[in-house]
Amino acid sequence: MFILYIAYVVVRGVVNKKSLFEKGIVPSQIALQKVSWNDRIVALRMASWGLFTPIFVLGGIYLGVFTPTEAAAGMVVYAIVVCVFIMRSLSWREVIGSALRGAEISSMILCIISGAMILGAVVSQLRIAASLASFAQGAGLTASAVLAFIFLTLFILGMFLDGASIMVITLPIFYPLARAVGIDSVWFAVFYTLTIEIGLLTPPVGLNLFVIKGVSGLSLATVIKGTLPFLLIMAMCLLIMYFYPQLALWLPGTMVR
Repeated sequence: MFILYIAYVVVRGVVNKKSLFEKGIVPSQIALQKVSWNDRIVALRMASWGLFTPIFVLGGIYLGVFTPTEAAAGMVVYAIVVCVFIMRSLSWREVIGSALRGAEISSMILCIISGAMILGAVVSQLRIAASLASFAQGAGLTASAVLAFIFLTLFILGMFLDGASIMVITLPIFYPLARAVGIDSVWFAVFYTLTIEIGLLTPPVGLNLFVIKGVSGLSLATVIKGTLPFLLIMAMCLLIMYFYPQLALWLPGTMVR
């Protein structure tokens, strides 16, 4: 997907460079400035704390040192140590403020998850997931038909809900259904995550659209128009992954268990 993103931007830049910029206005070239090797080394040393982050997170998960949840907690501690004690770019007052804002957001998400857990318990007691799995097997539904149904459902839900809410509400139902038709768990996790991300980029209430709007300052209509090609690329990646499942299974298969 990353390679296809790069290819799209490069090809579009070659065909029509102005189309890459708002209102077709290409920024003027910034004058280049010579930088000494000493300055480069200093800049690299300052950036090393951030550059080390993906190595720490992905390397730790890959080697089985910690789970993704534990990695998130570890990165919080790492960020506080670097920002407060090493780079001194963050005060304790700002750390406390960030923690309070994080608690507000987490509380909101936990309320949603609590409701979803109640729903999951009801689904389990009513044996809805088991009934759906039995129906899929009895009706002879293929994996393709089940995946198409799951994709459409998640795509529509993504227009109105955030990813965490969609996951905790639908996963207890869809996962047994996928396993019943023989879909690999790891492959389904990649498919499920990518489908949710597609839904979060779709109007009218696609959450990531508003995130991009807030960061870029562009109008929502411009953001939606700009994300359409990338939505098509993501859908293309799902299709490629369907025909070549090892694209999603090879790397996890080499991880330390």
